[in-house]
Amino acid sequence: MIRKVTRFEHCYKPLAVWPDAEDIQIHRDNCSSHLITQRLRELVPLLDFLQARVVQVDPEETRLSISLDAATVNQNGTHQAAVFYLLADYAVGVSMFSSIPGIYVTGVHDRCHALPVQMWLKSGEVKHLAPASGEIEATISISKEDSLSLRRQLLHNGSCEYRGTVSFHQDNKLVAVAEHVVGMYVNKPQVIDVKGGLLQEQNRAASALMIAGLRRDRVSRCIAGEQGKALATRMTETMPQLPAMIRSRTETLEHQLQQHAKHIPQVVVLGVGLDPKPVYHSDGHQTWFGIDLKPALRDREKRFCVPGCVADNFIPVAGDMREQHWVQDLRAAGFDPSQPSVVIMEGLSMYLTSDVISNVFKHIEEITSQGSILWVDHITSNALDMEAAGDFFAAMGRLGEPMVFGCTDLGQFAGNGWQVLQSVSAADILATDDRLFDAYRFTTLQRAQ
Repeated sequence: MIRKVTRFEHCYKPLAVWPDAEDIQIHRDNCSSHLITQRLRELVPLLDFLQARVVQVDPEETRLSISLDAATVNQNGTHQAAVFYLLADYAVGVSMFSSIPGIYVTGVHDRCHALPVQMWLKSGEVKHLAPASGEIEATISISKEDSLSLRRQLLHNGSCEYRGTVSFHQDNKLVAVAEHVVGMYVNKPQVIDVKGGLLQEQNRAASALMIAGLRRDRVSRCIAGEQGKALATRMTETMPQLPAMIRSRTETLEHQLQQHAKHIPQVVVLGVGLDPKPVYHSDGHQTWFGIDLKPALRDREKRFCVPGCVADNFIPVAGDMREQHWVQDLRAAGFDPSQPSVVIMEGLSMYLTSDVISNVFKHIEEITSQGSILWVDHITSNALDMEAAGDFFAAMGRLGEPMVFGCTDLGQFAGNGWQVLQSVSAADILATDDRLFDAYRFTTLQRAQ
């Protein structure tokens, strides 16, 4: 079996006890105050609106600044109190990052040969000492001892926590002091032996809501709500190709369901999330099963309970695709492996490593009989190396779920037990010669034996 995968799934470098020369060089580049200012303004529109600036990035002293203008002033002509809270949050986070060479922050930095982390503000308090009516600077320092402690915590526990004190000055006068507690968490790709943490759950929930906001059907518009629409708008500004990619994926899968699934009694959706298809297609003749993690299924149940969004014959099954337990749980829920089935793996393959994909395919073989259908969307093996698509994939990586797997010929990857019925690209569906769309493919396979 020939496997063509991307090299990017191997770019996650474990954190070492001491940083090497490569760690130090990458860290120096990623500590650019200009880069971090630009990325934070892109990711946090409020910071852009306030024209916040990262002035210095160094554990000995990290500085952020903001000027008094119409966006920050209150009725008394002084800075809004929320400005201090916000600046302190990012000052502590930037300072923590600067103290640990060998890491990069998902969502801020481009993917690189270092350990990806994310951060989360756990608590914060600001004490105001004097009115602030001009440019203010937020400063924080982390001692060498604390830097070493953070590194050791991250190395041994996969997380660390820091209580940082941020001082706010205007014209060298202390006007406020903040004390914020920020947690840092390793954010590795989805591999068998690594469980997703709370931040990854939040990323997946936001991603599902954003995709719902991009879809055009009635049910998706209903469950996405204003939050999903806002997320979709934000992502479209960064990645204008995204709506067309989702549209081509939806159209292709719907066509394949009409062509191959009408008389198949059971459908399994891996990573069902907020997928509206069970509402439209499940009935007394076809049962839909949705596999996902418990938090995702709880969110789905809450959002799909409104009139017009309830599926006639849908059975949720809590499970982790990276483990084998979901196979037994699926059977226990009433799935019959001896009967033909359709298995849908939509919007997942590119975020899992090749080893995980291989295991998922083995599990699918356990639950499918001859004539069963498997539908997968995937990127090609050279997609992440394409210069023309670099900005798109970099932006996707900064969302918190970087793509790590690509396979040009999914039939070869799946093995001799599967026959390719159709493999088309988004470019084919959209009638465009854009190379990015050509690298996004939809493959339908049928179980041959």
